[in-house]
Amino acid sequence: MNDLLNTLLGLDGLRFGVEGVRFGWQRPWPSWLWVLLIAGAAVVAWWVYRRLPMARRWRVVLGCVRGVALVLVLVMLSGPALIESSRRVEPDWIMVLADRSASMEAADGPDGATRNEQLREALRAAWPQWSQRAERSRLVWLGFADGAFDLPATDQGVTLGDAAGARTDLESALDEALDRGAARSLAGIVVLSDGRSASALSADSWDRLRAKGVPVFTVALGATGRTRDLAVTATAAARAFVDDAVPVQVRIDQVADAGEATPAVARLIDELTGRVLDEREINVEGGSAELTLLATPDRPGIQRWRVEIDAGEGDLVAENNTQELAVEVLDEPLRVVYLDGTPRWEHRYLKNLLLREESITSSSLLLAARRRYTQEGNVAIAQLPNSPEEWADIDVVVLGDVRPELLGEETMNQLRDHVATRGAGLVWIGGPRATPYGYRGSPLAALLPFTLASQAQTPVWDDAVTLVRADASDALGVLRLGDTPSEPWPAQLSDPSTGWSRLWGVQKIAADRLKPAAVPLAFAQGDSIVDARGWPVVMTMRYGAGRVVYLATDETWRWRYGLGDLLFDRFWLPILRMAGRQSLARLGTEAALRIEPRQPVAGRAVSIELRLLDQALVDAAEGVVEFDLARSGAPDAEPQRVSVRRLGAEDPTFLGTWIPSEPGTYELKAATPLLAGVGLQREVRVVRADDERRDPRPDHALLASLAQRTGGRVVPTGELGALAEEIPNREVVVASPPKIETLWDTPLMLVLLVVLLGAEWAGRRLLRLA
Repeated sequence: MNDLLNTLLGLDGLRFGVEGVRFGWQRPWPSWLWVLLIAGAAVVAWWVYRRLPMARRWRVVLGCVRGVALVLVLVMLSGPALIESSRRVEPDWIMVLADRSASMEAADGPDGATRNEQLREALRAAWPQWSQRAERSRLVWLGFADGAFDLPATDQGVTLGDAAGARTDLESALDEALDRGAARSLAGIVVLSDGRSASALSADSWDRLRAKGVPVFTVALGATGRTRDLAVTATAAARAFVDDAVPVQVRIDQVADAGEATPAVARLIDELTGRVLDEREINVEGGSAELTLLATPDRPGIQRWRVEIDAGEGDLVAENNTQELAVEVLDEPLRVVYLDGTPRWEHRYLKNLLLREESITSSSLLLAARRRYTQEGNVAIAQLPNSPEEWADIDVVVLGDVRPELLGEETMNQLRDHVATRGAGLVWIGGPRATPYGYRGSPLAALLPFTLASQAQTPVWDDAVTLVRADASDALGVLRLGDTPSEPWPAQLSDPSTGWSRLWGVQKIAADRLKPAAVPLAFAQGDSIVDARGWPVVMTMRYGAGRVVYLATDETWRWRYGLGDLLFDRFWLPILRMAGRQSLARLGTEAALRIEPRQPVAGRAVSIELRLLDQALVDAAEGVVEFDLARSGAPDAEPQRVSVRRLGAEDPTFLGTWIPSEPGTYELKAATPLLAGVGLQREVRVVRADDERRDPRPDHALLASLAQRTGGRVVPTGELGALAEEIPNREVVVASPPKIETLWDTPLMLVLLVVLLGAEWAGRRLLRLA
C-alpha cells in the first residue's frame, strides 16, 4: 500500500513506510474545527442542490460530489505533508588519564609490584566493563607525563607503552582533557596515577573544573604508608691476588625519606655461582652510610661480583639497589724481599711465615756492617737490587731495623722510586737501633707515614700495651683476625690479662704527627694511655703508585703463645697482600673525588671535594686544583672550568662549588697537570629540579583533594571496573528542524480536485443545469 501511495503521489524524497517518516499537516487545525468545516461543506452542498428541479438521487449525488470537493480543498489548505523528525543522541565523553612518568616504575605495590604493573593489572581486570561503557559513551584514553598524549585503544585493551617521563605535570594533563571536551558533554575524568606532580594545581585549574562541573575520579597507585628508596654505589680494586682479602667500598644513599633511619642488608654476591661472599646489616640515616664488604677470591680470572642492598618492603626503585663489579684475579706468587738488621724474634717468625706460605716467594737478608749478608728464603739473591730493572720484579719490601748506611743512598733512591712509580709496597718494622729515626734526612724519610720529632731516638712505652683495631682497617681488608665478620678483632688481643697479648717496647708515635695521607689501622691501649685514639701502632699511607705500612712494634710474635701461628699469620698476610696489591691496580686510587649531592640538580650548588690519598701528591700540590666539566652531546661547547681550594697549607682536602646551568651528563676531569695522569675523572648526571626520579614518593593526598573538591571519589584499583557504570550518563538529545515533503501540490491531489469538479460540471450539463 505504501509503495502504491508513493507511486501515485510521485514521492522521491520522503516516502510512506520509511522509519521516522510520519504523515502530518503544515497548518494543523484542531479536531473540532475539522468537524465544523466538514459539516459546513455538507450544508453548503445541500443548500446548493436542495431546490434544483431534478430527481432526488441526482441532487444527492451532485451534492456529495460538491461536498467532497469542498473537503478536498480544505484538506489542501491545511497542508498535508510527510514529516521526518531530525533528532539524534550525542554520547557523553569520559577522559581517562594514565600516568606514564618514570615514578610509575617504583616497586612499592602489593607483593613488590611496580606502580606500572598495578596499573596494567587494574586495566586488564576492568576492561570488560569499560568495553561495555564504550558502546554508549566516547572514551578518550590519554597518557601523561610532562604533557598529555593519546594512547591507542582496541577491543582488547589500551596500549600504555613505557613509563619513562622525567616529570609529571598533572595540571597540564587536566587542562588538555578539559580542552578536548570543551564542546562535549563530559561525564567524568578518571586519573590513574601515583599523584606525583611537578607542581600543585593552580587556582585557574580549580576554577575550570568547578565551572565545568566535571567529577574527577582518582585511582591512587603505589604505597599508602611511609615510602623510602635506597641507592647503592660500590668500588673495588681492579686487580687482586688469589686468596687476597679484597675490600669492596659500599656507599648507600637515602634517595627518599632522607634522615629517617632505614635498616638494610648489604650483600656481595658472586655472579657466577650466586654465592654470598659477604653480608652486613646496617642502619642508613642522615642521608647516607658507608661500609666495607670483603671477598676472598679462590680462582683466577675475571671475577664478576654484584653488590645489592635489601631494604625490605617499601623500597621504591629496585634498579638502584644493585651494582656490578669486575675484578681481575691473578694466580701468581707475591714477590717479597725482607731486609732486617738483627735476627730478632719478629724476624725469625716472619721469615718462617714467608717460607711456608705458598702464595709468596721470598728472599730474606740480614744486613750487617761491611755489607755482609745472611740470606734465607726460597729465591736466592746475591746482593741488594742496584738498578730499576732488578727492583722491577719485587712487589713488597719489608724493611726492619736496618741502618740506612747499609742500604746506601743510591739503593734508597731506587727503592723510593720503585714504590712511587711502580706501585710496590714498603712495610716498615720499627726497632730500637735505626728505624725510624735513623732515616731522618734520607731519601726514604718521605716514605714514613709520620713526621720525625727532634729527638735522636724513638721513645717507647715503659709498660706493655695491647692493640685495639681501628675502623679504617675495614676499608683496606686488614686486621681481621677473628673467626667471624661480626668479630674481626678477637677480644683476647686487647685483654692484657692473657699475658701473651701484651706487647713491650712499642714505639710512641703521636697521632698528631701523622702525615695528612696517613691512616691509623691500630692503636695502643694500656693503663698509662689516656687517649685511646691518640697513639697509632699500625698505620698506612699511599705514596705515589704504592703503599707504605709502618708497624711501631716488633712484638706481634708474642701472639703465638695464644693460638699458635693463627693470629700471627692472619695479621701479617693481609698486610703484605694489601701492600703488594698496589702494584696490580693503582689507577684512580691516588685521590678520592666526592660529589654532593649524589644526584645534582640544575641551578643548585654542587659540592666537589677532592682528597689526595698519595703523600707525594699532597707534598707537590699547590693551593688550587682545577677541573674541566664537559657536557655530553655538546662537543662544540667550551668545557666549564671549576676550581677547588685547599683547606690548609698541608691539608690533603680541597673543596669547591659548581652550579650546573642545564641538566644533562657531564664528564668531570682534572685539568691541573699534577693530576692529569691519575685517572681522576667522574661522570656526573645533572637532573632537572622537577625530575621525579630524584624522589619518586607518591602523593595520594593530592589525588584525594582532587576527587573531593570536584565531586568525585578515590577509587581502589579493584573497583575500577565498577567505576565504568558509576560515572553518570550525560548523553544529550539534539533536535533540528524537521524535513517536510508537501502532498497538497502533488499531481494526484490536483487530479482528484479536477476530477471532482469535472464530475460535478458534467452532471449539471447532463441535467441541463449548466
